[in-house]
Amino acid sequence: MIKKAFYFILNNKNELIKFFIVGILSTIINYLTYYFLYRLTKLIILASLSGFLIGLLNSYLLSRYWTFSIKKYNQKNLIFRFLMIHLSGMMAGIFLIYFVDQITNNFIIAWIIGALFVAPYNYIGLKKFTFK
Repeated sequence: MIKKAFYFILNNKNELIKFFIVGILSTIINYLTYYFLYRLTKLIILASLSGFLIGLLNSYLLSRYWTFSIKKYNQKNLIFRFLMIHLSGMMAGIFLIYFVDQITNNFIIAWIIGALFVAPYNYIGLKKFTFK
């Protein structure tokens, strides 16, 4: 199993690097949108939702055209699959973070473990299901 995972990483290293860069960039865009919109409007839900959606749009576009290099595909089907992977990953991450926090009573460790689960889940889901 470890050998198989090692070869998977080795065979997909450029794609994984791109995926990591897209994730970091999308997170920064999410945060900056959230920060500036909150400062402008003082509406935290609007700022949070807007940041999430703009970060997600950035992630979709860069994942599609740069990370996985998908040029032609049924747009509606692709967006649906993309959202299903991200929403199921988000739900699993929330439950995992809650569970780990209950055990450790440490929200930082819980978030790190959740992120360590969700990132590879999203990558494999996008590679095998969305952008196959």
